[in-house]
Amino acid sequence: MRRMRALFVIVIVSACSFGVAGAEPADGQRDLVRDLSVDLVLLDISRQIKGIATQGNFSDDETVRSAWTSAVDQVMSRQRMEAAMRDEFAAILNESERAALYEFVDSPFGRRVRKFERQALQAGPWAEMVNKGKKLVPSLSDKRAALLAGILNGTGGRENSIAMGTHMMTAMVKGMKIGGLYPETVDDETLDTMIAEQKAIMVATVDDELPAILAFTYHPLTDRELDRYLSFLNSGTGGLINAKVVPAVQRVASAALTAFGIRFAVLCGKPVDEIDL
Repeated sequence: MRRMRALFVIVIVSACSFGVAGAEPADGQRDLVRDLSVDLVLLDISRQIKGIATQGNFSDDETVRSAWTSAVDQVMSRQRMEAAMRDEFAAILNESERAALYEFVDSPFGRRVRKFERQALQAGPWAEMVNKGKKLVPSLSDKRAALLAGILNGTGGRENSIAMGTHMMTAMVKGMKIGGLYPETVDDETLDTMIAEQKAIMVATVDDELPAILAFTYHPLTDRELDRYLSFLNSGTGGLINAKVVPAVQRVASAALTAFGIRFAVLCGKPVDEIDL
């Protein structure tokens, strides 16, 4: 569990960036999952889960490490998670809502904002991005700091980050419990205590790193552009992000992590009924 807390801090950026961080369609067909850069968020979650197996304190058993990476490949593949996300969007967004999102995504200003948000999601090592952002924070004017705080509040970034991280952590841990990977002495109450302890660590991490992430992500934008973006986030269209997009991503990620925990148990030889997947 100690290593898990870093996995979920990626939602700091994603919770603030779902609305406009799009990619150009490669085949002329619009795909909201990619146009909102949800594909990058899901891909990053999958990669981080897979990367646990390479950490020094994970396990010395090659069979266990192989089972872990295979489980990620089987139930958290890009194709599978994106397909689940498209199904979510088909169920929760009507045509007028899609059109409203695309109106901003396709505007010149929307293209400029989403360019920098997508760059942040692809910036490379998390620690490096945080360090760069922390160097920017002390030089922020009061006005710019207030604008960034407004963007954070407008997206519910802190609350969404913590909520998504907690839901994903719970799904993964309880999925592994279903798979029989914890001793019988680890009951649901013990798991809840473990999760609560990790949540406290995650909250502290979010509060420490969030200002740096925002400073890094939006540093190319002028104060006027930040103010304009804040107006969008406070609009009805911007509200769709918190009301519909973020909860949908949370559902897909949680379901994938539950399935991962169970599949890992299966590959380790635990007696789990495949129907549970």
